[in-house]
This record gives sequence, structure tokens and C-alpha cells, in this order.
Amino acid sequence: MGHRGQAGGAAAARGGQRVERLLAVLERYVARLSAAAVVKASMARLGYVDAELSPDQLERLVAETMIGLRLFCAPTRLPDLMLELADLCDLERERR
Repeated sequence: MGHRGQAGGAAAARGGQRVERLLAVLERYVARLSAAAVVKASMARLGYVDAELSPDQLERLVAETMIGLRLFCAPTRLPDLMLELADLCDLERERR
């Protein structure tokens, strides 16, 4: 499985399945390594460690990651990324 599987497992350990789903969306727009680095840094800034994130925490994480993701995502694709992230947050809120 290589690095891809390792990065996913590490993300799950830091934020659970919601982080995995977030990374799945992000990797359609930026390199997985870049997405994982931005998410890890954002989680650290927010103080999120070693727990499954709530839907509210996921929304805060998405907002925080958008700051860094703008550096890696093509400007023409940013609107689509933002829509997908909003959809993800809506779906996670429904899963409660």
C-alpha cells in the first residue's frame, strides 16, 4: 500500500473517520501529501488530537484548512473544492 496507506492511517489516528473523509475530498484537488500536511497543521493549531472529531469540530477544521489549501489548489478549482467541503460538512452533521 505504500505511503498512501500510511498517511491515511496516521490521519485516522489523529481525527478518526471524519478526517479520512476530509482527506478523500482534498486529494481530488491537491496532492495527498500536501492535504495531509495542511490538515495536520490545522489540527495542531485547533488543538485536535487523538479523538474522533464532532461535526462542529470538522467544520472548524475545514475552515482552518482552507487557509493553507489555497496555496496548493488551482484557483479555478477552489469553488468546486469549497462546495464539496460544504457537502461533506452537511453529510457529517446528518450522520450524528
